[in-house]
Amino acid sequence: MNFRSTALSLTLLSLCVPIGRIAAEDTAPAATPAATPAAAPAAAPAPAAAPAASTGPSFTGFVDTTYNYNTNDPVNQKNNLHSFDGEANTFALNHAQVEVQGTPDPGLGYVAKIDFGSDSAGYDGNLGGSFTMEEVYGTYAVGEWGVKVGKFDTYEGIEVIDSYQDVTITRGFLFGLIEPGTHTGAVVTYNSSNSKWDIEAGVVNGWDLVTDNNQDKDLIFKIGYNGGDPLTLTLDGTIGNDTPTGAVGTNGGRVTIDLVGATKLIKNTVLNFQADYGSQKNASGTSAGSSAKWYGVSVQPIYSIANTKWSIGGRLEYLDAPDGFTPGTGAAPLSFHLFTISVAPTYQVTKHFLARVEGRYDACNQVAFFAKDGTLTKKHQGELAAETIFSF
Repeated sequence: MNFRSTALSLTLLSLCVPIGRIAAEDTAPAATPAATPAAAPAAAPAPAAAPAASTGPSFTGFVDTTYNYNTNDPVNQKNNLHSFDGEANTFALNHAQVEVQGTPDPGLGYVAKIDFGSDSAGYDGNLGGSFTMEEVYGTYAVGEWGVKVGKFDTYEGIEVIDSYQDVTITRGFLFGLIEPGTHTGAVVTYNSSNSKWDIEAGVVNGWDLVTDNNQDKDLIFKIGYNGGDPLTLTLDGTIGNDTPTGAVGTNGGRVTIDLVGATKLIKNTVLNFQADYGSQKNASGTSAGSSAKWYGVSVQPIYSIANTKWSIGGRLEYLDAPDGFTPGTGAAPLSFHLFTISVAPTYQVTKHFLARVEGRYDACNQVAFFAKDGTLTKKHQGELAAETIFSF
């Protein structure tokens, strides 16, 4: 498991360390994030359902640049436990993406996302560096059934790798600490044109692994329900024998169950919500053969101000790790609870240019954040961030 942050890998005092998650089946940006809420996986059709007609390659993309400031003002300039904004008090070219996709034959499709920037090292598995292929896969569909083969984003979570689809600038603790980012493998898809349901299931190397690190494979699944504005839901998860950082044994059974949904019952508002459970056998801080567990909940609304280019996103999130472990951290055997709240106003300057700011507050029941002198002695940290996204 690779880390999803530039934050330092810490000793037993750190309790937890950022790691490498999630994304939706998506298209390139063109409008404000309110139009493409992060809960899109529940409503999206199975990607294997390619268009009937053949099309040539199309090119889209975006450039995402940020600046952030940690209110603790640590001398080491670290936002501990954060995913793509681990470095504080700095401008960052987070993500520059070019996406190409097409359907060369009826029923046959392909997608390739070429990513540059500091975010790339955070979800790239065992490739590493500031350049990666976020997704590279092919699809083939016959009627309602299809297959998808290659490297693709995970089903799990509200938040995704591509920032323009998210409600806020920063990612929450669930995204960074308890969800995979990508999978490499093959899935079978079913998407009935006469039904509100779509189902996908398959076999992959594991969490954020382009090549496997053991002889076992993970099973992944997704059951999506699209009820329109009242409710969309996705139940998904992974089952496998994975190798956690700091493991007591070589491998251990890992299970995650994730429920993501969205509703538009409140006027001008998309309310995204998530509940997540996971367990890891032979985890750091547990005796051999026993399992560490974790639980998380998140609510992420986005409110669009009528007849304006403004919207306001937010995140309220809680992560409970009673055994002191989250996947890949090798954390100390101490129970910790993480809480975060964010508010992020967004202005859609033009169709292909948006700007937003975010105020964020993090708290932990253990010392998990850096003080001004760079020591790990704080139970809280604040962050102020700004972002621009140019799309084409």
